[in-house]
Amino acid sequence: MVVGSPILIVGAMVLGPEFGAIAAISFGLLRRRPDLIARAVRALAVGFAVAMAITFACALVSTWLGWIDATMLDSHPEVEFIVKPDKWSFIVALLAGTAGVLSITAGKSSALVGVFISVTTVPAAGYASVALALGAWGDVGASALQLAVNILGMIVAGTLTLLTQHYLGARYHRAVPLTHRGRGRREQPPPFD
Repeated sequence: MVVGSPILIVGAMVLGPEFGAIAAISFGLLRRRPDLIARAVRALAVGFAVAMAITFACALVSTWLGWIDATMLDSHPEVEFIVKPDKWSFIVALLAGTAGVLSITAGKSSALVGVFISVTTVPAAGYASVALALGAWGDVGASALQLAVNILGMIVAGTLTLLTQHYLGARYHRAVPLTHRGRGRREQPPPFD
């Protein structure tokens, strides 16, 4: 965000570890499992909180050392999409959620890399943390909104995809697995810890 390197932004997207928890929330919603939903939400919240706290601390120290300042956030138009959520942000999140659940249930985990690259959860969380350390309050809110839009879109799409798979499997008498990587018992939720 401060450097504005698209390569670093895409690299941060690839590292997004949140999809397991998002898939677990979707599965929990479909199967009416509040215990699973609660554990997945907790894992998601704690994971992002810890990562954001570390990023905030690093940005704060960098500010004290004079390495970064708030003006650096305004000088990189190539990463403005992180602080400008719009309808396309939600559409991309819906598509990513659908692709992610399909890749998990089909056992094609390599496709998840494409899901991570398409959404800006990690960059949005990082941007919010850096903006908070620099006192750029408008950017904090906008990037936090981007993070929320992406997570909500993936949960909605993931749940609808699982529901569609279940409906089609019942209708056409095919077992459509609702498991992680398509293996194991049907009722087994995807891991998220």
